[in-house]
Amino acid sequence: MNERIGAFSLYNGVGEQSRDVTAARRLAWSERAAYPLEPGGAPTFSGPLILAMIYANAEGVPRNAALALRMACEATAYPNNLEAADLDVFDKTMNIQIEPAPHLDLCVSGPKGIMVTMYCRSLSSAQHQQAWSERLKLISRPWTPEQKEKLDKWKKSFLIFFGGHSIYESDVALGLGQSQPYGLPGPNSAREDQEQYAAQDATLNQIEAMEAGHLPATSALPLTDADADLNRDYQDVMDHLRAPMDTYAYVIRPLNEREIELEWIRFRDAWLELVHSRYPHLDADKWRIQLTVDRAQTLREMARNLSPVDPEAKDWVAACAKYRSAPLPQEIRSLRPPTGRLSCDSYADYYGTPPRYASARRCAAYERAGIPTNPPPPKKTAPINNDAADQPDVTGWRCMPEDIGPEGTLDGSGILAMIYANGKGIPRNLPLGIRFACEAIDLGEIGPSECSQDRRLPKEVFGALIERIEASADNSLDEKHNDLDLREYTPF
Repeated sequence: MNERIGAFSLYNGVGEQSRDVTAARRLAWSERAAYPLEPGGAPTFSGPLILAMIYANAEGVPRNAALALRMACEATAYPNNLEAADLDVFDKTMNIQIEPAPHLDLCVSGPKGIMVTMYCRSLSSAQHQQAWSERLKLISRPWTPEQKEKLDKWKKSFLIFFGGHSIYESDVALGLGQSQPYGLPGPNSAREDQEQYAAQDATLNQIEAMEAGHLPATSALPLTDADADLNRDYQDVMDHLRAPMDTYAYVIRPLNEREIELEWIRFRDAWLELVHSRYPHLDADKWRIQLTVDRAQTLREMARNLSPVDPEAKDWVAACAKYRSAPLPQEIRSLRPPTGRLSCDSYADYYGTPPRYASARRCAAYERAGIPTNPPPPKKTAPINNDAADQPDVTGWRCMPEDIGPEGTLDGSGILAMIYANGKGIPRNLPLGIRFACEAIDLGEIGPSECSQDRRLPKEVFGALIERIEASADNSLDEKHNDLDLREYTPF
């Protein structure tokens, strides 16, 4: 059996696996045997939760209310984290004395805990995705192998792009405030899901129409004008996201938007390849124009719903825009992957006793490039003797203090910003210091925690940061007093 398949998929018959309650029960017992686990050690919906439903509903085994309730109680621990409202559903269902026994369905309307809400949302998404894929397979049955290959390529790019759009962009485009970190259900989750489902279904409807010979309506706008509009609207969104402000209602960051835009380009190109292969009589340029117009419209809606850029913050936005093109040093421009296994930690090297600035600079360059540096694992901290720490926290459940190392998220661009701003081991370089600081802001290395409801760097902090970097260029000032230390600006 594929080790990636969990009891959740087997029990519900979603993904690549058909429903197999017997296999799901066996796998769930294996998952339970692995408990207790460190965070990240098991699928979210697994083990005791799946067993509780199997024994409550007599699926492949006799109904066993006592065992179902025991498994439900065990499922209050990580990773299922059932809450009182969920246990109440189990208790009431198990104590109904009628024949046939009622079917336990955690996803019926009514109060739910956070993790059960996520379970139901994941199940609904998986079921819709499976139905969508089956419908697409039916449509493409008479296609040639080459066309099916291009369809698979387009499907992957489509799901990646719309997955990112659903997580980060849809709540902005719809004007819905997002107060939860990614992964937690929010008050607008259902509407966001429906928007994603509608987009997926609309695309299939379009393919079915083209299969029937109906040509879609496309924009009459020239391609050069459509591209110019898209570039302007994209830059407008990025300016809003990069601008520091006092409050911020969304989880999206500049890096997220840049990655989503790249995924959209891959999705667009894969779609044009598919159209050219399957529908060669259609004008590919017209398709590209229409896709570009639709994307630009989404970006305009996002810019309209984002908070206006504070006039006082525009100076700092301009500062980043000015220094983003500061020339990179040769050692970074010519960086190549290491020939052997790399093991370094720029934070530890920079703040170590004694500091090792040359090693920190080299390691930070690799971190900035996304090359794994395999730093030594941080030392475990002593457990917190606080009952409240074991309870789910809507805004902080991913950010328990014992899971956060002393270095937080400061590495790569953040370390390089301090090295060049402070002249550690090399001459001071103000433009590079600001460039790397702006990169660190985009990456989320500098600013409030993603678990904070205010996820942006306030304009006064941003201003102070740039002022500190600019002040560091004044060699007449005392170096110790003038050193920039980004730890005070990191999320944790």
